[in-house]
Amino acid sequence: MPWSHYAVVPTRDGNAVVTVDGALPCVETEGGMPEMLTAFEPLIGLPTYLRLAARARRGDDVIDLRQFDVGAVGDAVPLGDADPARLAPPELRPALARWLAEQQGAPVPEHRPAWARPGWLAEAERWVGAPLDLVRSWPLSAVLRSARGDWFKAVFPLFGGEPAVTEALAHAHPSLVPPVLRIDPTRGWMLMGEVRGTDPSGAPPATWAPALRTVAAIHAAWSGRAEELLALGAQDRRVGSTLPETLVHGDLNPGNVLLEDGRAVIFDWSDACVADPIVDVALLLFGVEDEAARVVLLDAYADARSLPRPELRTIFAASEANAYLHQAESYRAICDALAPDDRWWFEGEEELWRTWASDVLAGRRPNRGT
Repeated sequence: MPWSHYAVVPTRDGNAVVTVDGALPCVETEGGMPEMLTAFEPLIGLPTYLRLAARARRGDDVIDLRQFDVGAVGDAVPLGDADPARLAPPELRPALARWLAEQQGAPVPEHRPAWARPGWLAEAERWVGAPLDLVRSWPLSAVLRSARGDWFKAVFPLFGGEPAVTEALAHAHPSLVPPVLRIDPTRGWMLMGEVRGTDPSGAPPATWAPALRTVAAIHAAWSGRAEELLALGAQDRRVGSTLPETLVHGDLNPGNVLLEDGRAVIFDWSDACVADPIVDVALLLFGVEDEAARVVLLDAYADARSLPRPELRTIFAASEANAYLHQAESYRAICDALAPDDRWWFEGEEELWRTWASDVLAGRRPNRGT
């Protein structure tokens, strides 16, 4: 799918916006963040990336507006003469108008992430002690990598417990989560060592069983330790459950797992909470249509928890809808905690998860295409 990225970059004096041929600089890529930044370099140099301000679909294409810190090259239009109608496609003009207003003194939304503000990257690099390359940035977190191979992550306040929770997990289960080298819980920062493994997202779902064995071990080890977990910063999401409530990942999907030699490493504990462990089981199985694969995965969890397989299946059937309602509440809380101009990222997610919970209660498999 083609992606057209438009860059909005202030000049160094802050009085103009960088342009190319009378419009915002634009590149097309189909890759990730590093590829996009490389494509922009001939047009705007290497300014610090700040945030994705808007995204829209135009037929089969996607267009978006990317904000950067000050640029070093390119033509420019004074802010007072900058007309969104001349500079950007119609779908991106409202976001561009908000940016222009901010450059001229309008208040920046209070809850805009720290990494989306000028000067943050330099502060993070001083803390890490090495230059950092951006891997991913969105309203919930920023992930960067050093030349040493270490991974730096910053999270927004709702997920502020992730560094301390991950550090505790790394001490208790050093082979099951990434190694944690350093944290700053006040700022929501964490530096992790490199982890090797294969992303299982494209593999047959039955091969994800090691992820459920890993999370089962963590569930068992942290059962009955709610106060300890809450003190670390895990969210309290207890609403009652058949299995003892414990530390739950809260976003367990193949993209947060690495597999190697029959074992799994689980990362991205942003949604860590004290809750029903079936939440993690249901989220990993979500969208798995192959009934045989679902049985393999449920049996892997049951065996790892020393539960009779039929008993676990009964518990899962009774708890699956509640797991999706758990996700609906997660997205409601996320949207409430975001700056208003970032809430579009998760528009409709709460309603989707409530729909999928209703599907289960009606005896239907949830349809991701709903």
